[in-house]
Amino acid sequence: MRETASARLVVNGLPVDAIRAEPGRAVFTFDDLCRRPLGTREYLELARRFARIELIGVPDLSRADREAAQRFADLVDVLHDGAVPTRITSAAGPERLLDAAFVPRDAARTVSRLSLLPALSPPADRPPAEWSLLPVRPSVDL
Repeated sequence: MRETASARLVVNGLPVDAIRAEPGRAVFTFDDLCRRPLGTREYLELARRFARIELIGVPDLSRADREAAQRFADLVDVLHDGAVPTRITSAAGPERLLDAAFVPRDAARTVSRLSLLPALSPPADRPPAEWSLLPVRPSVDL
């Protein structure tokens, strides 16, 4: 079941739907950020606007189409480089990106960033297919 967007943002002149957007925090679906023609400029702007981002509905990345998988990799790079605390909920683990028919450029780096940046052992109350990018950022309450 697809959640309905509750906020329509304008990012570099493009409409971007969010499940929730509030000061400092936003929740987006994979479809809204990675299956639409958005690029690094838009991801940089979202990282600037929101101190924390959640991405839900990420499919098994081995089955994602080429463009969506590459956008996902680009998004992860932007969020990592911007030290934006990020939670990602997926149908499978990040390593599945390496099994895609068309592996995005720098996919191994993306998997590394997704696998190594979170707390190394996820909390017991979270399913194993959920991971977080929680870069070291002093004074951020997670």
